[in-house]
Amino acid sequence: MAQQFEALGFQPRLLQGIKDMGFEEMFPIQAEAIAPILQGRDIIGQAHTGSGKTLAYALPILQRIDNHARGLQALVLVPTRAPRSPHANKNGPSLRWSEHRSSAEQTRKADHESYRRHSGQTS
Repeated sequence: MAQQFEALGFQPRLLQGIKDMGFEEMFPIQAEAIAPILQGRDIIGQAHTGSGKTLAYALPILQRIDNHARGLQALVLVPTRAPRSPHANKNGPSLRWSEHRSSAEQTRKADHESYRRHSGQTS
């Protein structure tokens, strides 16, 4: 595994996941985006399909998630031109299940009251 991922101080289980998925070195979007996200900074990134965008934002989010914290911890906005990319899952699953709660479960359990306040909804 490339020293680049190890140098960023990811948890051992995340480094093992990177290795298991066959990543050997960072793609440019990952090299540019991961460190600022780990620092808690907001970013806007753009790269071609298959260039590692998902790992660029998912990995630092997984590193920073506090399982004991309540409320929303990350928000990812992903505009798309098509409902489903023809390249999606061409090499198998991109995200894998772990012993931790899935991101979908965490999203469902996010603080909906906070969302309503910020979106102007009253009920």
